[in-house]
Amino acid sequence: MSRRNFALPREKRNKIDLSYHNARLHPDGPSDGALQPKHPSCEIQNAGSALQGVLGRWIKSAGIPELSNESEFNESEASCLQAPLTLSENDRAVLHTRGYTVDDVRLWASILCNEDDIAAANLLLSSIDDAATSGRLVPIFVPLVLLRRVHIHPEAIRSVIFYAWWHLRDPETPWRLQNEEYKIDERTLNEHEHNESTRPRYIDRSSLFILVVRLLRHARKVLPVAFVTIARMYIKAFSSTSRSQRFVRSRRDYSAFMHNRLLRLLAIPPPASPFMYAPFQQQAQFEILGWMAAQKPPLPINREGYQSIAAVLLAQKKTDQEQDWANLKVKTWPPWKESKLGVDEDKGPEYGYSRALRAMILAFGAGYGSKWWNEVARILSGWDVDWSPTVQTTALLFHHEIWPSESHRESQRRKTLWIARISATRTVQEAWACFLAYEKEQKPVHQSVYLAMFRKLAARTDSRTPPPDSREVLPISSSPKEQTYVGREPPSMDQLALQMYENGERPSGHCLDFLLSHADRLDHGIKYMEWASQRDPGAEVLLSLEPDQDERLKNVDLRSFTAFVQLLCRFPTTTDSTLVENPSSQLMGLSARRLLSGLRETHPIFFCYRLMRVRRPDYLPPWISLMASFAYRRGTLNVWGGTRDSWINALHNWFFTLQIQDEMVAIGLPPSDLTLRILCRSAENAIFAALRIQETWAYREQASPHLKESVESVMNHTFGKLRRMFEDLMGSRQPPFQEHAPYPSGWSVPRVLANAHPEIVHSLIRVAGFLRDWRGMMDTVRWMERHEEELLSALKLSNRGHVVLQRAIVAIRVFCERAWLANDDQGLPPSAAPPAVVQELKAILETKTQWGGWPSNEQVEEYCQAQGTVLRRCPS
Repeated sequence: MSRRNFALPREKRNKIDLSYHNARLHPDGPSDGALQPKHPSCEIQNAGSALQGVLGRWIKSAGIPELSNESEFNESEASCLQAPLTLSENDRAVLHTRGYTVDDVRLWASILCNEDDIAAANLLLSSIDDAATSGRLVPIFVPLVLLRRVHIHPEAIRSVIFYAWWHLRDPETPWRLQNEEYKIDERTLNEHEHNESTRPRYIDRSSLFILVVRLLRHARKVLPVAFVTIARMYIKAFSSTSRSQRFVRSRRDYSAFMHNRLLRLLAIPPPASPFMYAPFQQQAQFEILGWMAAQKPPLPINREGYQSIAAVLLAQKKTDQEQDWANLKVKTWPPWKESKLGVDEDKGPEYGYSRALRAMILAFGAGYGSKWWNEVARILSGWDVDWSPTVQTTALLFHHEIWPSESHRESQRRKTLWIARISATRTVQEAWACFLAYEKEQKPVHQSVYLAMFRKLAARTDSRTPPPDSREVLPISSSPKEQTYVGREPPSMDQLALQMYENGERPSGHCLDFLLSHADRLDHGIKYMEWASQRDPGAEVLLSLEPDQDERLKNVDLRSFTAFVQLLCRFPTTTDSTLVENPSSQLMGLSARRLLSGLRETHPIFFCYRLMRVRRPDYLPPWISLMASFAYRRGTLNVWGGTRDSWINALHNWFFTLQIQDEMVAIGLPPSDLTLRILCRSAENAIFAALRIQETWAYREQASPHLKESVESVMNHTFGKLRRMFEDLMGSRQPPFQEHAPYPSGWSVPRVLANAHPEIVHSLIRVAGFLRDWRGMMDTVRWMERHEEELLSALKLSNRGHVVLQRAIVAIRVFCERAWLANDDQGLPPSAAPPAVVQELKAILETKTQWGGWPSNEQVEEYCQAQGTVLRRCPS
């Protein structure tokens, strides 16, 4: 098995490792962009360095390889941990001086050398019980090294956060039991003071900050809801450290720097669903700001802190006041305010200041002048640099370099401002007018400005959701008075890409990635790749490689590789003529001759799968695209041969989707709610196929044992597999740390590890309903009842959460009563759920008024009409 979870990250160019360098000495990074050599004056001295040396020497002597991103961990190496300890006299003296034993060293090695991160975190938690009896704490460097792994499971992160909080508890309490604290007299306390391992610990400031940085890095990837808990833990530990080391009084400037840097770290958006988790970032920042304001005198906020606050506020949904101001704007451009009622006359420009703009006004009042970053943020918050109105737009501005630099030329400043202006529009027409204005002012147009226009052209038109809070654009008004004048009509995305090419710009980076992932035809995407290959060697590699024989694939930029995979996955039903007409198909390994011969490995999807098997990216989006290409196309993929029945194809697609999931698990990718929803969709198609196949005469008379085994596997084991994935995603099992210590004050990490979005619950209910797995449906509803608080909290993070939850509740009655089938004399079809099951479900739902109670007949009829095409595919 691959040991990606056990691996440590490679060193990155132009990135300072704060484990060895003092962040205060490098506030803006190296000026020349190169990594500076380590110098003793800026190295962080860890109090546990001697113990680390003992552990490292023993691991090396035991035959365990050095932790790296290339090493593999097997059972023979695990047995080395149980070998007799051979420590030098000097190492034994170090352990004795600090109150530890050789058994402690074995425990530390077991934690750090365990390839299963969940098991390693559980070993760390088990040390809490040992510390309560022996008083020997696991040194803080052990969780620090554990957190250096590339990927860590959300359950392991939650356990490490709990242990870190327990380790950094109030220094006046040496240890804590399950429900009570020891009452220590003065004599006992003095005895513990002579033993370094048992006396109250004061973690040094640098180790504390590194611990928080690494916790935030992993939480940002897999557990964003833990931001608030990590911030509270840091404040509590920092306050204790400050009291013991007189830190605030003697080093206030350093304290202010570190807290402003923490505000910046909390402003980095999560890679998955960044807008959904923005409220957690905001609440965590408020925790830090509240502590800074409570100091006497308060700690100041610098430019970095103000920009971090504004960046998080820009990602928030509009408040009621901000939405009211948006509704008062006219549909012409510029969108000036127009009073609709008499009370609107008193709403001046100050009423229309968004929260992000108010944060920047406070920064200006604190003496920080306007920089280009502030100008961009002001445009996105609703006001241009000349204070003419724009449209307040939710955006992730952190990617625009949150540290302003004076080295930016004026042309770069203007380019960035026009990108913001194009983004802060409501319709394609308004965005195109801004693009033409920039084109008239600046030639040639930079591809980043083209990219902003591409995003508007690719966005869906939706008149229901205001564009500032979504990616959709509003339709162009039919009234001439409300339209924006443009010299040329807005082009299609391919026409604009051709214009960019003719003007000498070659797509690369984010622009190329967006064009590939949004191309409306496969040959268009290959054409963009050919343009990019004129200057980008990576694009040439993707066009010309043979995936099973070419090692150059591993050096291709991950973003470009992901976009290329998304391009291939979006056109799995490409006809032979399309590939024959395009000579580039020969370059990328899709030989028209081999494709016409019916060999499945030459199909675009299988070519994509070959790329993934060779590259094995530890990045979720390309795997999601590959999995979705099988799950959302029942029988139309036609990659298994031209004579196969579509129902057989659906079965194969399901098993192939499971195989992709196994590949992701082997790599060490964390579970995802999106992968579970895709698997549920693929399972529905497989269930329909299995039911249809069972009804055929050929199945009863001539079916092969392999086909019968496949059908039985789908009917008997599908929901169980999905249920186990759901439990692994949500962490439905009791957290292991509850067995060792109570929840600390301020602990806010929920019982579930992922966002309990009702869409996932709806998908499970549908699968259980199609399979008539009434026990599985009961288990799902009981889970909803047990986690009602988390479920209702998830509704606040989605614009349509309540609608989706209501749909899931209605689906329970629809599938129990088989409402889309013709009723018999008793009123229910024979395949309906037993009356006892229906009564129990009804009793649960009727007590949940916030869920809407037991669905009405009108809701059931509406659901059946909306889902009629899908429901009718189920024969019973």
